[in-house]
Amino acid sequence: MIRRCRLLLAAAALSAALPALPAFAGDNDKPPAGASDEASARFRAGVAFYRDHDYAAALVEFKRAYEINPNYKVLYNLGQTSQELNDYASALAAFRQYLAEGGTNIDKLRRTEVNGYIDTLTKKVGSVTLETNVEGAEVFVDDLSVGKVPLANAVLVNAGRRKFSATLSGYQPVVRQEEIAGRDEVTIKLELVKIEKDEPPPRPVPVAPQANGYTIPVGVWVLLGFTAAAGITTGVMGALAVDARGELDQALSAFPGNQTAIEDAQTKVQTYAIATDVGIGVTAAAGVGTLVWFLVAQGASGDEEPAATAEATFQVTPGGFVVRGTF
Repeated sequence: MIRRCRLLLAAAALSAALPALPAFAGDNDKPPAGASDEASARFRAGVAFYRDHDYAAALVEFKRAYEINPNYKVLYNLGQTSQELNDYASALAAFRQYLAEGGTNIDKLRRTEVNGYIDTLTKKVGSVTLETNVEGAEVFVDDLSVGKVPLANAVLVNAGRRKFSATLSGYQPVVRQEEIAGRDEVTIKLELVKIEKDEPPPRPVPVAPQANGYTIPVGVWVLLGFTAAAGITTGVMGALAVDARGELDQALSAFPGNQTAIEDAQTKVQTYAIATDVGIGVTAAAGVGTLVWFLVAQGASGDEEPAATAEATFQVTPGGFVVRGTF
């Protein structure tokens, strides 16, 4: 007898120590009438997980059952399971939807029970209106998508520190952390920043060579042409002088010598030599004059005044030519 009493007391103590198994009221532990085989199987699996305290798995199964067969009775199970997971916002949304879809099919006792849940849960959630500066952005609460802006309604969130974010193609994602208290009604605006594309550098545009800022006077071109002509003439005179020198050498080497031929050859050599020397002087003088004129014209056309005026004096002598001046 004493041993039996001890066993009863131990069983009672163990029963008190264990948490009470949550259970669905009424017929909410059975699949809704008319549900498909798959929806019924999902519902029963959800009930089994719930009784085993695996609320996360139970929630998945109840959601799947509702997707297959949208019966308002499953919403009650979703509300209870969300409460066990401390997801007060989801539980509140499920219970409100349950009352709305069930309507007059819900008896008075169950309606009173659910309204009690709603009153309690309302104190544990906040209402957040999410806005962005760009329409069409997808917004998230704790990394779960709640839709694209503009949203039709405010979003219910669990009290506490919540993460709000928004994304849109072509914009940098934005993330904000905010503390939300129970019964808060706040508006959070997320500012998206457009991503600037890296434009390739523009291709260089070919630029025509710029003029040096001055125009060569016509006189310089004329003088340059004269210099070239003088140089050619001097070359011809030099060649004739060489030929005349050859004739003189032949006349001198002939035996017996011909005095007339020798004198004629000497005259030719002297004439061509003088002409060549003069041609060299004229060519050189014309070349230097061309250069000086060119430099003077260039300095006069620049932004800065020339440091000094170029001057030159040319003098032809029997033995050559002399150039004096400053440049």
